[in-house]
Amino acid sequence: MADSILFFDDSLDIENQLFLRLLRQAVKGTAVHVVQEKTIPHAEQKLKSLPLVVAILDVMAAMPGAPEREAEAGIEVLRRCRAGHYGTRNAGIPIFMRTARGEAHIRQLAFAHGCTNFFSAGVQDEQLIQAIMAICAP
Repeated sequence: MADSILFFDDSLDIENQLFLRLLRQAVKGTAVHVVQEKTIPHAEQKLKSLPLVVAILDVMAAMPGAPEREAEAGIEVLRRCRAGHYGTRNAGIPIFMRTARGEAHIRQLAFAHGCTNFFSAGVQDEQLIQAIMAICAP
């Protein structure tokens, strides 16, 4: 199976649809394809089973069984990935946080748990795609 980029965001609003279209266009012609997931269990399954080159995680998402952690669900997935919770295959991949949440403490949490970089959804999508292409381009 080809290497994949995991895009996790629980919303498929127009901004995310546009980002996915631009990302898929950018990787067209490479050996990499984009996998999109809307729920944490599905994203976690991909982290366990697919060879990933990059993961893009949304900070805010519904955390199964822990509604009080909703504002940090993506950071929890990041933490688990870096700790090897999903196996060693993807524990060290570049993980980019893409979110509308830009508060300093959220950014600090993301970097403290090992995110590669942090991007504002919609505002910095072009920079995020450039960072991904620097990793995926042949």
